[in-house]
Amino acid sequence: MTRQRGYLSVLLLPILTGLLLLTLALIGNGQQLRQHYYRQTMVDNLAISAAVLMAREMNLLAIMNRAILANQLSIAQLVGIASWYQMVASTSSNSATVTAWVPYLNAVTQQFNQAVRRVEQPLKRVLETGITLQHGLLRGIMQAQTMVRLSFASLIPRTLTDIAKLHKLDDVQWRLLHAPGLFEFPLRWWSYLPRQRSGSDNQQLAELMQDSLDPFSKARSYDWLRLGIVRLRKAGGSELTVTTAGSWNWQALDTVSLHARLLWLRREIPWGYGSSYLQQAIQGLEPSQFGDSRRINNRASRLARALQQRLRASPPTMHYYHRADLHKQLPQVIVLSGTAVAKSSVFFSRPKSLFARSDGVDEQPNLFNALWQSRLESLNAADKAVILALREVS
Repeated sequence: MTRQRGYLSVLLLPILTGLLLLTLALIGNGQQLRQHYYRQTMVDNLAISAAVLMAREMNLLAIMNRAILANQLSIAQLVGIASWYQMVASTSSNSATVTAWVPYLNAVTQQFNQAVRRVEQPLKRVLETGITLQHGLLRGIMQAQTMVRLSFASLIPRTLTDIAKLHKLDDVQWRLLHAPGLFEFPLRWWSYLPRQRSGSDNQQLAELMQDSLDPFSKARSYDWLRLGIVRLRKAGGSELTVTTAGSWNWQALDTVSLHARLLWLRREIPWGYGSSYLQQAIQGLEPSQFGDSRRINNRASRLARALQQRLRASPPTMHYYHRADLHKQLPQVIVLSGTAVAKSSVFFSRPKSLFARSDGVDEQPNLFNALWQSRLESLNAADKAVILALREVS
């Protein structure tokens, strides 16, 4: 019996050796799998972190683009106030002239006219100062956008380096590439979000500004008085033109006319008029401009254009804008580290349940709403081909 046990031990020795080798192989393979999993987790973290920072930069640029619009709207209101007050001054002067021979009433109109005239020049200086301050704020916003671009271009790679150190993999090599992965980040990031003068962006910013005007700037047209055959009609508004150099030229015009209608007879008596501008004087006057002022008060509109006053020159307006094909190719990055690969991108989302548009239309990606987010992406065929080529070269 003892000999039989000894023979069995000798026979089992190769089997035990094989099991031991298999166990060691499994342990080694598990260690490799653990290292691969850890490295894949690292590149996933690096990729999504890069996309988060890219989305933040785009959101900051979008907020500043909206600040540019708000700043320009304030300038439009100041120019409109200057035109409106000039109209009030001429209205009070003409009223004082007409009522000069009316007892008691003439004293009231004269006093009102003098009060308006005393305020006119100080108000003009206040408005010019306000426009100058707004122009300074506008320059500050544009410079801040440039600083954001410069800071994030270095912040993204530096932040990813710090994240890699937190993973305690200082000796692990990794690369941050644009997708498809031909260029190191941030070479294409600069061209993806170009900076443009307002005069060379296909009127994109100016058209958005026109759609964002407040009621005072858009049209100041209504009836002051209706009394039988006599109507006292007020008309006015503000308009925007953009010079080829990118300067925003705000123009404003306001008129008041007395309209008398008797049978086939129509008569317009100009009662008050005023206009102002920043960069270029009002040249042509279309019927639909300035709150339909020419159509409503034709004679008064011509007088207003002849008396227009200049306030302050306007600096060129520059902004970071989105290309027409932005929705077709969103920013994407790839992180490579050995055999581990991760891809991430930014995307634009405006949930209807939270930020529904009044027209119900799905909003396309743009740089005027800070609704950019980040996500991990799957590699497509083009990415895989480029990554394979890069590995063969290296």
